[in-house]
Amino acid sequence: MRRATAGSNVDSWCLLIGARLFAAALLAAACMGAVQAQGFPSKPVRLLVGLPPGGGADVVARVFASKLGENLGQQVVVENRAGAAGLLAADSAAKSAPDGHTLLFGGVSTNAIFAHRSISARWKAANCSG
Repeated sequence: MRRATAGSNVDSWCLLIGARLFAAALLAAACMGAVQAQGFPSKPVRLLVGLPPGGGADVVARVFASKLGENLGQQVVVENRAGAAGLLAADSAAKSAPDGHTLLFGGVSTNAIFAHRSISARWKAANCSG
């Protein structure tokens, strides 16, 4: 087995990969600044919860909304749309404008099962992804 020595092809290859990764990181940082310059979010963000207020999911959603609001610099409003095991909240999220200002806080039933069973023709997971 041959050992890599200083100045070998292995060293130059590692240096090239490191330089490319550094350039990619700089490009990503520049793009992040451009994205922030667009002013998102421009209005309060809605966080739809498919369970009733006062429960464990509601408490977690409110803590999440508080931290998300701090990070975004914009108010995050928690809206509880209880009923039909979360389908009402999921349906409302699917009908909302696709501008990124409406989020769905749901579990496996709302995000996986409803999307693959024909419980509601209006609910498709693709409706909520941008």
